[in-house]
Amino acid sequence: MARSIRWPLVVLLGGVLGGACSEAGAPDDEAEGSVRAQGFALLQKDRGGPHTSFAARASLHSLGARLSDLQADSIGDNAHNGLSDSDPDDGGWDWLLAPSATSHSGTASPDNLYGSIALAPWALLRAGAHGFRLSTTVLDAALGMQRNPQVDSPPDFVYLVLLSDLTDNAGFSALAKERYDARLASAGGARAFAERVRDQRHAQTYDGLIAYDLAWLTLGASALAAAFPGAGYDADANTYAQVVADDLTASTPLFDFRDPSEAFYTQGLSWSLVALSHDHSAPRLFSEARTRLLDAQLPEGAWGWNSASPAANLQATAEAVQALALSSGNHRSVRRSQQRAAHWLISQQAANGGWLYAADQESPFLDAEIGLALYLAETAVGSREGLDAEGAASTAQPLSAPSSAATAAPPLAEPLRL
Repeated sequence: MARSIRWPLVVLLGGVLGGACSEAGAPDDEAEGSVRAQGFALLQKDRGGPHTSFAARASLHSLGARLSDLQADSIGDNAHNGLSDSDPDDGGWDWLLAPSATSHSGTASPDNLYGSIALAPWALLRAGAHGFRLSTTVLDAALGMQRNPQVDSPPDFVYLVLLSDLTDNAGFSALAKERYDARLASAGGARAFAERVRDQRHAQTYDGLIAYDLAWLTLGASALAAAFPGAGYDADANTYAQVVADDLTASTPLFDFRDPSEAFYTQGLSWSLVALSHDHSAPRLFSEARTRLLDAQLPEGAWGWNSASPAANLQATAEAVQALALSSGNHRSVRRSQQRAAHWLISQQAANGGWLYAADQESPFLDAEIGLALYLAETAVGSREGLDAEGAASTAQPLSAPSSAATAAPPLAEPLRL
């Protein structure tokens, strides 16, 4: 039986997405050992207020409203679709829907998308957003997670620990611990768990997603280590990162990071950085992988999916930004790369506040990944750059004319059902 969670009233100060402020210049290139924070420590770090441009804050504000609209709310009418609605009231989101949709469908929410989507409204609150609606959104997602024991994907562990910090409520971390411990026990330990995840992705012919899953498991175990020091979770995090490093350095790796034709190549290269930055056993390998990723960035600031699908890809770009931020701290050239990518992502936002995966499809998961990327980029694209007088991105795409980046898109990655 899951431990009962007390629901606090979250009061966050500041205006909508806080006050001004892009950072005044990036620091010089830093030695890798001098990075101030990376991995889960970067997510947990109190930034002391927003560091995003007005353009990014306006984009995130619009996204927050969109994700609240699309949630299968159970606390009041937070989704603004009526107290008596047709959604399943499970606190989650759909996998795909029509961009014209204004609320959750009547089908049950996938159990592997809770934490990964809820991290976006969490990021908005951390960026200084003020409003009970966002607070209700993050709490409603956690309530849905508590009610559904099948919710135990790697981003869920990260989200619950971060929410515990945000709300000063240890019940969320306790729920993350309970779900993680049960999953680890059923798998037979961290090494067996990591190898099973690796082998499942290989069986799907999605070797590029091995590092994606294991990097998030590394972050999840690191989150639990921060919440429960001395309980052995730091050793689990080391194990997950080591399995990634072992594969990358094998004579015949499952994911060959030097082969751009691999499926989900950009994601694999990106999340390998997060694992390698935690493992620290192969600094030259980390440097080579990061150089390859930075060199693959397109002139407009985006990344492609792989060499067979080289066009700008929303998810590949969002995950590259996330991984660079989580692995490289304040490295100057990396920050410039993140800022260019964030500028491009903002320019692709649809008029409804989300992003179009394809001409007739939107994914709340993709929307949330982009939102987290913008938060982590702490972009300085310029005060009011790309904005109209109302403060909405002037480059937002009308629903009837999606960006070319959303046309004939490769498949989306999603968290593995463990």
